[in-house]
Amino acid sequence: YRPIARMHVETIVFPSGMMNVETTYTPLRDDLPYLPRLGVRLTLDRALENCAWYGRGEHESYPDKRTGAMFGIYRKKIADLHEPYVRPQENGSRGGVRALSVTDILGAGLMIVGEETYEDKGFSFSAHPYTAEALDKAEHTFELKAEDKTVLSLDWRMGGIGSNSCGPLPLEKYCLSLKEPASFTVVMRPYNRQCGELINFARVLPEK
Repeated sequence: YRPIARMHVETIVFPSGMMNVETTYTPLRDDLPYLPRLGVRLTLDRALENCAWYGRGEHESYPDKRTGAMFGIYRKKIADLHEPYVRPQENGSRGGVRALSVTDILGAGLMIVGEETYEDKGFSFSAHPYTAEALDKAEHTFELKAEDKTVLSLDWRMGGIGSNSCGPLPLEKYCLSLKEPASFTVVMRPYNRQCGELINFARVLPEK
């Protein structure tokens, strides 16, 4: 397969433990089809089984499937983010997110804040106890087996869902195209309950 894009990651670590992570995607082809998503994937300890976010929710939301997902602060166990469709497929993404925490039973873990925090320009995230490859391989939901890890996807942009499984493709305005370099920046920091309320982090970014 020919590479379709080059990814460059620049990480700045601050004395406080915060990390400014900037990822740049540069297309390597002029004939790229539209992409399902564009972002990064983290593999975390399975003990990080809870999440809270300030963004759209509480159910899944995609660019063309978000009208009923209101902005707010939501909390769920990662196992409950999964949508048990009869045939496993992309599912469980929450969009418009400005701040996200992933924590263990004691409330300690990781906080992620998006650089774009206006209107509906926040990032999307999904979290599962299995990989996207496992999701794609399974023919039925009961075949999915939880792994000893939490797989966290942070997406700069998600493509629309449409009704591609049984009908037309998404409308053009909801398709994700990479025609020129794009940059995705998030700030990560250690987090626990003593750090304060989630919403307090929604617009707090360290300067480079």
